[in-house]
Amino acid sequence: PPSSGASGSMRKQLSLGFGVEMNESGDLIITELVPGFGAYLSAQILTGDVLLGVDGINVKGLSMQNIADRTLGMEGEPCVLSLLRNLDEFDVECIRVSPMVEKSATSRGSTQLQGKRGTPEQQYGLAAPTFTDPAFD
Repeated sequence: PPSSGASGSMRKQLSLGFGVEMNESGDLIITELVPGFGAYLSAQILTGDVLLGVDGINVKGLSMQNIADRTLGMEGEPCVLSLLRNLDEFDVECIRVSPMVEKSATSRGSTQLQGKRGTPEQQYGLAAPTFTDPAFD
């Protein structure tokens, strides 16, 4: 539970800032990397990569919500994504960061944080805003 007292630094839960779609085989394909978030900043993940696991947990067969929940964590904490690209499996450590939003993007500065629309079965925007982000109130 969040603390109501003031702490030295306000930390919040953040996603890694990527979107996935499930293909016909049930594989989760990275479809979007949101600039400024951990997955994008890792500079090691490409759209088209297959998501195999999050922090050592195999994601095949998990619900999109369960996968999204596994990628959430406190700002500054690492998360390891297991990926597949061209038959090569590899791990990427991403650090959860709060992106610097360009004020000129829109009046609310949130254009790049909005993902594609679709049902959870088609895509789950793992770049969803956090509850503590005032830009989305």
